[in-house]
Amino acid sequence: MDPMKFEKDIDWAMRSTRLLLSPLGLWPTKSKVYRKLVRPVALALCLFAMLFVTIPLCLFVILVAKDLKIRLKLIGSLSFGLMSLCKYAVMIYKEGTMAECICSMSLDWRALRDAAEYKIMTSNAKTGRLLVVACVIFVYGGGMPCVAVLPLFERSTLLVNESLRPLPYPSYFVLFDPQDYENRETVASITYSLLLVSCVLNIFMLCYVGEILTEQCESIGYAAYVTDWYRLPRRQAKNLVLLIATTQCPVYLTAGKMFNLSILSFSNLIKAAASYLEILRTVITVLI
Repeated sequence: MDPMKFEKDIDWAMRSTRLLLSPLGLWPTKSKVYRKLVRPVALALCLFAMLFVTIPLCLFVILVAKDLKIRLKLIGSLSFGLMSLCKYAVMIYKEGTMAECICSMSLDWRALRDAAEYKIMTSNAKTGRLLVVACVIFVYGGGMPCVAVLPLFERSTLLVNESLRPLPYPSYFVLFDPQDYENRETVASITYSLLLVSCVLNIFMLCYVGEILTEQCESIGYAAYVTDWYRLPRRQAKNLVLLIATTQCPVYLTAGKMFNLSILSFSNLIKAAASYLEILRTVITVLI
């Protein structure tokens, strides 16, 4: 197959991910200008922006918010911010691993031999691009309207010699009080719903990939099992026994080596989360 076509296909398959990670300083590249100039600036700006929001919110929850209901409501936003910060730090730390994965993907594209394999690769690439776009929509769709759009439509409070506008995000800066935070039930519900969908979608993506990986490993053993092994030479038939025995322990993706990522674990996680939510609602009803 045409090598130039492979290069275009590789660029098409990785374009959405590259466009998302490059401004964040996370895209592994050999460009010296990007690595020495653009990447450090991007990392510094992104870390500053994330800490600028997360730390004042954490201080607000601990030092300012006294109402249990408000604290519980803000725990979701705080957890999401801390989780995003942790994921960003891990991606910075794992830059070499990401580069190896991208290199492996490029080699897989260049190793295609026929139209059937090409069709499988393009189908999986389309699925990956769709999941990336969905994550971007739900992540930014949940936070941006609340932080960037709604404040523009809020009415200002006119005081003597100054005009105050409610903050879109609860914050506490210790040395000064920028303005008050206005608790908006409708906006909070919409934002938290979108962030919840984003979080669940991210978990589902990891579990879905882990499920596919495990199924592919198991299918290798099944394919060896159903072959006409009795028609093979004796030495080759013995090699099939070793192959089948190896696939009895398939490869798994794990979350911190604590549990396997699969559709089953995803369903168990959702059921456990629903149970904890019901307990939390009961506690809030009793206390408030």
